[in-house]
Amino acid sequence: MLATFPRTLIPLVVFNVVGFGLGGDPWSVVLAPIPMPSGVTWSTTLGDIAVAIALIVLFLDVLRAARVHLTLTYHAAGMTVLAVYAIEFLVIGAAATSVFFTLTLIALVDTALVVVVSRARRQPARNEALVDHAADGYAGNGTVEVRRPSDGDGAA
Repeated sequence: MLATFPRTLIPLVVFNVVGFGLGGDPWSVVLAPIPMPSGVTWSTTLGDIAVAIALIVLFLDVLRAARVHLTLTYHAAGMTVLAVYAIEFLVIGAAATSVFFTLTLIALVDTALVVVVSRARRQPARNEALVDHAADGYAGNGTVEVRRPSDGDGAA
């Protein structure tokens, strides 16, 4: 069950629970002002934390795609999560924020990277098949040498 679970669903659920549960715009509330050595204060907001968590989730999803063979169900679930992000951003007023737009972009990057990494994992098997065909006349540059019986088989 967890293998078909795109982790970018986690920031979506957190955004909806916090955003709709607290009302207003909780994403711009300063959580912890952090004094910097330069003398300025970095104001960390809840939105900054949400984006940081989403980036960590993106990293973990890409790592999982590199290690585990993901099924078509996983890819469909990832596309569904991305569609929910996009629809929610366009239709629901509380989701029309910069934080939610950034989370939507992270879900888009996650979906694209998981597909690319999964495809790249299958690529060596395809290359081995091409090597196997080299003995059959595959030249490796996109052309195939056609061998006729009169090209040296001893048949006349």
